Amino acid sequence: MQFLIRMKVNFPDDLSDGDRLELRQQEAIKASALAKEGVLLRLWRADSNTTTWGIWQADKASTIEEVLVSLPLHRYMNTEIHQLTEHPNDPAEK
Repeated sequence: MQFLIRMKVNFPDDLSDGDRLELRQQEAIKASALAKEGVLLRLWRADSNTTTWGIWQADKASTIEEVLVSLPLHRYMNTEIHQLTEHPNDPAEK
């Protein structure tokens, strides 16, 4: 199954720049590992640097939820998970 996930990061004002940088570095390492595992397929930025959209793959929604909880930025993140299904007018299917 594939999922479209919107992730918006909201750092608290009192979080230092150093802590933000460290968390972003940890997030990059985790994203790379998830990509190698075939869980994270694509990422895009929107709304400056605070919102990310991604295509993720897993056998079920609960697995995706577990993966998201494992992200270093998760505690500062609001997420929306949308399961993707095939569309009869998808040009890729023609």
